[in-house]
Amino acid sequence: MNETGIASPAPPSAERAELRLLIPVARGEKSPAAVRYALRRHDMGKKVQVCLLHVKEPLKQWDLLRTPWPEERKLRQRIENDLSLASGPLNDHGIPYAAYLRAGSVVFAILDAAEELDCHEIAVPLPHSGWWRIFSRNVVATLCVRQRDIPVVTVARDGMAIKTPRHAWS
Repeated sequence: MNETGIASPAPPSAERAELRLLIPVARGEKSPAAVRYALRRHDMGKKVQVCLLHVKEPLKQWDLLRTPWPEERKLRQRIENDLSLASGPLNDHGIPYAAYLRAGSVVFAILDAAEELDCHEIAVPLPHSGWWRIFSRNVVATLCVRQRDIPVVTVARDGMAIKTPRHAWS
């Protein structure tokens, strides 16, 4: 068992993998592009390990007054379900993974988790374009701009990595 209570077949071990990926999992994504990226790298013969991460932003003071306990439990069940859906294809392909749940500022929690879990890359989907962009909180763009020593790889829906210069999102 890990932080979310979701069992994983073989959590990433202390030994170095050829490629350890951190894949942030957002609510409602059935099969994230970043998971397809991991599968693609695995199919190319790379030894891949995956750390799935869901970041829950902390409740604000007013949310605590409005959010009853059963709602919080439902939210946790939805998060666990999203992590399970993302891990399905990894499990099917025998790719070792672990799922984590963190609370905090999304961008900094992702960057911190990647460092703490000794990941080689952070795989994220391309930011929305066109009118969909108004619904985005610019997490991917902010990650690309604020990346530290661990590269952020933007991934198309088919799992192909898109080469994007770091300054393209600023």
